[in-house]
Amino acid sequence: MNKRPNKRLLLSVLALLPAALLAACRSAPMAADMQRLQGHWQGRGPGGDCTVTVAGDSLHFWARPDFWYQTTFTLPAGTDPLQLHATIVKDSTQRPRDIGKVVVALVKFEGDDLTLGVVNDFESPPESPVGADWDRVMDLYHLTRARPSAEEPSAEEGG
Repeated sequence: MNKRPNKRLLLSVLALLPAALLAACRSAPMAADMQRLQGHWQGRGPGGDCTVTVAGDSLHFWARPDFWYQTTFTLPAGTDPLQLHATIVKDSTQRPRDIGKVVVALVKFEGDDLTLGVVNDFESPPESPVGADWDRVMDLYHLTRARPSAEEPSAEEGG
């Protein structure tokens, strides 16, 4: 049995190491941002008080019984400022016209505060790439990390 390392295998590993490190460095901030978003947020937006609950890649926005959205979202790599692309999967209108539409928001963390700035109206597909300019924000939501309240229904309850 040959106990010397296979030279070809060693060279292959060394050749792939920079690519693996680069990929890890790029995904680490995204994983940290994703982790930081998790939980329950309360605050205000253009329509008044609202809550946002994030679990995994699901985001549930609730303002009142007749104005809420369930979405799945991604945090596209390489955006500055950080962007959140939320795809509507269910809403309070029960009309299928908004299902599948993408809402793009800029994301800013400050301590336990979260600011979401919606930059498209989701009536039309977002431009590609989305311009990341806080001056283009249509709706601004200021949220603070909070404990879930019994007042608003959970995503599982449909509202």
